[in-house]
Amino acid sequence: MKALDRRWLYLALLAAVLFPLFRPIGLPVRVGTFTRTVYDYLDKLGPNDIVLFASDYGPGTAAENQPIGLAVAQHLIKNGVKLIIMAFVPEGPMYSRGIVEISLAAGYRYGEDVVDLGYLPGGEMALASFFAGPKKAVPKDTRGTSTDTIPLLAGIETINDVSAIFHVATGVPGSTEYVRQNASYGVPLTAGMSMNMMTMAMAYVQAGQVVGIIPGLQGAAEYESLTGKLGFATVAMDSQSLAYLLYIGAILLGNVYHFTQRKPRPTGQTGGSN
Repeated sequence: MKALDRRWLYLALLAAVLFPLFRPIGLPVRVGTFTRTVYDYLDKLGPNDIVLFASDYGPGTAAENQPIGLAVAQHLIKNGVKLIIMAFVPEGPMYSRGIVEISLAAGYRYGEDVVDLGYLPGGEMALASFFAGPKKAVPKDTRGTSTDTIPLLAGIETINDVSAIFHVATGVPGSTEYVRQNASYGVPLTAGMSMNMMTMAMAYVQAGQVVGIIPGLQGAAEYESLTGKLGFATVAMDSQSLAYLLYIGAILLGNVYHFTQRKPRPTGQTGGSN
C-alpha cells in the first residue's frame, strides 16, 4: 500500500467517471417529492394546453440545467402540449432552439404547436411586459413572423391565457422574479434550477406560489426515470455514483491497512534498580 503510486487512484477515478458515458449503467434513481410533484402536475396537461417554456440560464450552469429542460420538454411534447418557447437571458436561445428542434422532429407544426419567441432583454421588467401582453412585448418571432399572425398566439393576450409556466433558471430572472410578476395573474408556475438555488426557492413552494421544483442534475435524472426516457442526467448520476463508491472503497481500504499495520505500543518495564 505504501508503494502504491497515487496516480493509479486518479486513473481509477477517471475510469469510474468515463465508463458510464460510453456504457450507461442505469443505476436505480429514487424519485424525490419535489420532482414527482412537478411531473404529476405537468402530466395532467394535454393537446388543449399551452405552456410558456423559458430557458433562463447560460453555459456556466448548462450541464445541470439543460438536462432538466430536455426531460420536461420531451414529457410535454409526448403529451402533445403546445409550447411557447422564450428566454429572458441572452444565452437562453442557445438552449431554446434545441427544444424547438425536438418538437419539430416529433411532428409538431411550427406556428401551430410550437413557436420560438427568442430573447427579450430587460430582466424582471421584460417579464412584467411579457406577462401583460406577450404579442406587444415580442412583435416578431425568431423567424421574423409577426406574432399577430401566428395561430398559436391567436388567443394569447396576457399570461393568463396559458395553462402553465415552466422555467429553468439560475440567477436573474429566477424564481423570485417569476413569483413576483406572476402574483397578479396566478398562472401555475413550475421550475427547474441548480441545486444551490433550492434553499431560496423552497419558501415559494411552501407558500403555494410555485407548484414544484426540479432540483438540479439529481432532479433531472429523477424526471427521466419517471418518463422512462433515460438521458444525460441518468448517465451523469451513474458517473457520480461510481466515483463516490470509489472514494468509499479507497477510504475503507486505507483504514484497513492502517489498523492492520499499526504496531503495538511498547510496554514499560516494571520494577526498579537496587
